[in-house]
Amino acid sequence: MFEEKNSSLKQAMKKLASLRPSVKIDAITGNPTFSINRTVDPIHSPDDLEECLYYIEKEIDYGNSIIVLDEFQDLLKLEKNRQILAVLRSKIQFLVKHSFVYLGSVRNDMDMLFLDPDSPFYKQAITLELGSLDAKQFRKFLMGKFAKGKREVDEGLVEEILQIADGVTGDAQELCSWLWRTEGTHLTSESLRKAMTMIFNERNSAYQLIMTQLPKVQRRVFMEMAKYKGNNVLGADFIKKSKAANYASVRRAVDALEQRRLLFRDKKGYRFFNPFIRMWLQSQEV
Repeated sequence: MFEEKNSSLKQAMKKLASLRPSVKIDAITGNPTFSINRTVDPIHSPDDLEECLYYIEKEIDYGNSIIVLDEFQDLLKLEKNRQILAVLRSKIQFLVKHSFVYLGSVRNDMDMLFLDPDSPFYKQAITLELGSLDAKQFRKFLMGKFAKGKREVDEGLVEEILQIADGVTGDAQELCSWLWRTEGTHLTSESLRKAMTMIFNERNSAYQLIMTQLPKVQRRVFMEMAKYKGNNVLGADFIKKSKAANYASVRRAVDALEQRRLLFRDKKGYRFFNPFIRMWLQSQEV
């Protein structure tokens, strides 16, 4: 009995020892992030993946569990990505006790994974696109929050907020939280300007670091996109304004910025992941 308990204790301690907490600062938002990771070597091959899948199968043995694989498209960056995806697909289909959710922020890569007939994950999951909330309903929601907090809002201010956030509800709510910190109960366009200044002051160093890490052409294209009023960033007009050599240079720069998760693409075209860095770029003297 003692040996059995001792063995169980050793196994538990081994698993605890493999966990490593980490705290990082998100360069985009400036907020701290906390995570717990296993200290095993990163997955680079199908063999590395086998251990993780075995752990899921043998150790997480209760039913109705949900396993979330975040930024799933990053597997495509691995050298043996096709073999890894094939192993993952072959194992997951037998883990019938578990439900899997695949999250990704690079739309093209996620489409390639789940909509390309040549992909091991073709039709493996139901695709759910998280679009914007209905503007009218969200506007009503924001006005209700301001009223509940006894804040008087100038006509048109909510429209300004939604315009800056580019219709993304999470960014609009974050901007409202900064607006809430400004003085006074009567919120105006000047209050919004002060809120943006507060954001810039907090994240200036992080944004500058991002810009210094970008190669010259990517930096020029990124800066020009912040100011550009049109949608076709691959057209002749934008290429001329960005002072890029040609279409191919802009195409490579935009693809790289998307991979860096500074841009994303949807039905509207290319958009900034973070609208506040776009506004910060517009405020800079270039």
